[in-house]
Amino acid sequence: DGDGKPVPGGVVVSGKKVVWTSGADARPGLWTIKARVGQNAKSWRVLVLPKEAAKDGGGILSQSRLKQIKDDPAFAGLRKQIRAKAEKSASLIAYNPAAGDNVALLPRVSLLSGLEGYLHLMTNYGGAIAWNALDYHINGNADSFAHARKALLTVSQWKTWTPTWFIAHGIQTYYVVGVFTEQIAFGYNLIGASLTPEEREQISSAIWSKSI
Repeated sequence: DGDGKPVPGGVVVSGKKVVWTSGADARPGLWTIKARVGQNAKSWRVLVLPKEAAKDGGGILSQSRLKQIKDDPAFAGLRKQIRAKAEKSASLIAYNPAAGDNVALLPRVSLLSGLEGYLHLMTNYGGAIAWNALDYHINGNADSFAHARKALLTVSQWKTWTPTWFIAHGIQTYYVVGVFTEQIAFGYNLIGASLTPEEREQISSAIWSKSI
């Protein structure tokens, strides 16, 4: 748990998916989840939020906070900044479903070769998803919803999110992928209810299979 104490159970492995359900009395904090099937073992970190956060919709921003930003006149300037960020970030990406092929083609023998372009790719797509989803949720801009939706569906089609150098050295993910996944999850949390069941399945499956 968040205090480093072992807590048995709660992990279910189903095919390629590992599902963990926290207990009702789970203490808030950064948990380490471990799963093993035969000789295969995985571990990852999970942020457990207080119960009050779950009641208020969970996520990075609570529903009450989002409503305040959306409606309070004091946040009019912030709403304009969010709109501008959404427009700018959407202009930086090409919605290219084949971009993940380029990530897969990065050299296994060198981390630095192609790294700058990779960082720009992940930063631009992640930012476009987060800012446009937030703008849609706060300002109700239909174009921002379209941008966030298209970008989410685009990155979910990518072959991989992790440079091959890490895979070749036994490292299954990279901190940039963690930041990118956070942005995707943030955007998905804000517009997921407006997506089709098929789109939600495609995006959530990509998060499970490509982020860890």
